[in-house]
Formats: sequence, structure tokens, C-alpha cells
Amino acid sequence: MLTISSSSLTPIIRGSIFRRRRSSSLDLYRPRTIIIEKPTPSASYGFSIQTYGFASLNSLSTDESACSLISSSSESTTSRKSLTSNSFSSSSQIAPIQLVTYVDYVQDKSPAWEAGLRSGSVILSVNDQTVENDDHEKLVQRITQTSTAQLKLVVIQQNINKQIALCEQLQQLQKQLHEKEEELEELCKQEMTGEEDVSVK
Repeated sequence: MLTISSSSLTPIIRGSIFRRRRSSSLDLYRPRTIIIEKPTPSASYGFSIQTYGFASLNSLSTDESACSLISSSSESTTSRKSLTSNSFSSSSQIAPIQLVTYVDYVQDKSPAWEAGLRSGSVILSVNDQTVENDDHEKLVQRITQTSTAQLKLVVIQQNINKQIALCEQLQQLQKQLHEKEEELEELCKQEMTGEEDVSVK
């Protein structure tokens, strides 16, 4: 697993100091820096990550699925990855996808846990390198291929699970809307055909 320790954009907070700190609810949702130190290079950081794709909502999707989910579990140095590739798209163009990588799980008493990393944290940068334009595989490489036993992350806490649930609900509503529009279009065609038949008679 991965090892990470926590820091804010201003101070760097390590281990037990972070646990004793009483942050306000406002501080919780501000970017913070986490520095995770592994006892040995071969040790695990102790957390897993997932990458989720949020699409632009400029236009309603006519696709069956509107979001994509890429999950990776960082157990030791190898990562298990499963990909469900769906996208917000219309019949004319594919909407841009914003990838968000977040911490899915943190092992209790792991280096990541001791450093203050918690599930739901969205990763903004790895070792002072922004991950805004990184895909999932690239981000995993940044984390696992560091030459030292120390990992520096900038994260921000978000209610990511609720955001994903709402995105999936939106998918279903968009699908239902598209199906109803098709039904209405077919009904209108049938009515027009019936009117033409009556006028001919």
C-alpha cells in the first residue's frame, strides 16, 4: 500500500501532531499537505485510490452512462485496476470529462493513517507535481515510483461518495428522459400517420 503524511498549504503537520489538532469544519475542506514516510522502501503506504470521471453538464446526455470509474487498490507495489469506461456524450459530440482521483481506503495504523490521510481526500498534487491533467495510470506511477520512502501529497477533503451517487442518479434520470423523448417522438409519428390516413379517405 501507499504511505503518505499530511500537510496543509501553509504548515506541514506530521503524525500524532495532526491527530491532536482540532480543526474547524472550515479548515477540513481546505487543501492541506500530507507527508507519508514508509519505514522501508519496500513497505506499503497503506491506502488505495480511485479515479472518477465527472462530465460537463452543459447539455443533457443521451448516452446510457454518464460517468466513468477507474479504481486502483495500492496493495504493496502493484495495483489492481478495474475500468468501467462510460462517458457523458450526446449524439453530436462527447462532453469533456474531469478526472478526480480520491482516497478510497486507508488502512488503520498504516503510515498513511498516521500521517493524517483519510478516505474521501481528493488528490491535488504528488511530490509537488500537479495531477490535474494526469490519467489514473500516470498518477499511480507518480505515487509508486518515487525514489525515496517519503511521499508528499496535497489533498482536499470532499464528500466525494455523495457526489458520485448524485452523478449516477443523474445518469438514470437522463436515460429515462431520453427514453420518454423517443416514446413521444414515436407517438407523434403514429398520430401524423393516422391523420394522413383519415384525410385520404
